[in-house]
Amino acid sequence: MKTRFFVFVGVLVAAMAMATSAAAQDAGACSVDDVLNTEYQGMVQRDWLQSVIVTLNANIDDADTPNFLSTARELRRILARLDANCRGLHFTSETEGMQPVIGPIFIPSGIWRATFKTEGYGSVKLETLEGNCGNETLLFNMFEGRASDGAQKIVKTGMGCQILISLGNTTKPWDIIFESIKLDD
Repeated sequence: MKTRFFVFVGVLVAAMAMATSAAAQDAGACSVDDVLNTEYQGMVQRDWLQSVIVTLNANIDDADTPNFLSTARELRRILARLDANCRGLHFTSETEGMQPVIGPIFIPSGIWRATFKTEGYGSVKLETLEGNCGNETLLFNMFEGRASDGAQKIVKTGMGCQILISLGNTTKPWDIIFESIKLDD
């Protein structure tokens, strides 16, 4: 059981390293060292990640304990936060299809700029699955040509925000981008 856990944690750390390395190539601003040496909740991320691994390992024999589950959720939050901080959240009709339902997506707590670009018609709706995701449900409802340069809106999220994004009435290729303006600690 402990061996499987260490393999799982190893895969998570490797995935995080690959994601941040790929983001560094794309954005030029995010490397594994940059990410792991920043602070989160008053701790350097590298130290925080090590403390989470120790806590999970200490509770591995009883994986149903509240401490194990809350620590695992916090690990999911920090990995999503690191990934979003490096890459942002970018979706396109090229990869998602013309009228998809995207998700579930974990959006870290903070303030985000949502940008929707299309030459055609299109609507973007958010459906909260879990947590505090703000009050937005209909994010955009654009007529042809109105979002050619990108329509924008501010989205505020709280702890544990997990959403689905649905696009409808899209008539031409589209992009939607969530950029972090300020992430909560």
